[in-house]
Amino acid sequence: RFSKNDQSVVSGFDENLWIEMSFANDKNLEDLLDEFSFVRKANYLFFKNLNDEVLTRSGSVNGNNISVNQLGQLIVGHNIHHINIINERYIPKMGS
Repeated sequence: RFSKNDQSVVSGFDENLWIEMSFANDKNLEDLLDEFSFVRKANYLFFKNLNDEVLTRSGSVNGNNISVNQLGQLIVGHNIHHINIINERYIPKMGS
């Protein structure tokens, strides 16, 4: 939204409810990795074509101001978080 200069305020959400409703624990590793890969690629393709002016645009999310560039950085950090979860929770189960 902010990259398109939409200044609508984005409200927060209950991430625990979203996680519960994702049924991630019922998915197999291959499907999780496919989904992760596709979402990561979509984010990469989106951000790679943004220019400096667009990256500096910002807006309000749950009462906090954040730029498009900062959102991209958060996405990268969140990807690392998910890679760690895959390595901790799923990779060890592959041997059993």
